[in-house]
Amino acid sequence: MATEPPVNFSTFLISLAGTALMHLGEVDDPSGQGQVDMNLARQTIDVIGMLADKTKGNLDPDEQRLLDAIRSELHAKYNQRQK
Repeated sequence: MATEPPVNFSTFLISLAGTALMHLGEVDDPSGQGQVDMNLARQTIDVIGMLADKTKGNLDPDEQRLLDAIRSELHAKYNQRQK
């Protein structure tokens, strides 16, 4: 039986990123279908942005790099999908 990774800030960010990618149609939803919902994608990306603002100066360097990378990737994918 596989064990789940511990819940910490990094795994929380990765979970949110996965949700945003699902809403962008980049990964399949639990039903096995890729469905796009730009409103939910934007909302999840905004939540990640809010977390970035609220945690500014309180993250360790690895957490900050992960947060920055996730925000950058999601913004790029969102903008690409908008075109």
